[in-house]
Amino acid sequence: MSSNGSSSGRISDELIDDLSQLSVLLDNSLSKETISSCLNLCELGVEPESLHTLVNHLLRKRQEIQQESEANVEFS
Repeated sequence: MSSNGSSSGRISDELIDDLSQLSVLLDNSLSKETISSCLNLCELGVEPESLHTLVNHLLRKRQEIQQESEANVEFS
């Protein structure tokens, strides 16, 4: 079976690589694993808008935690 996604229903590595490069250009902090997981969830029927909201929320929380951690290091 080919890995192009058309015959197996799987997302191709080439698509993941292309989206990863786009992610870098857009500076949105999504890893290949995250992109692959999001695409797989969409294939399973998760609404892209809901997934977008969740990913943005998680990215904001990660940034808040990093900022808090950096602030704690400054005060130590």
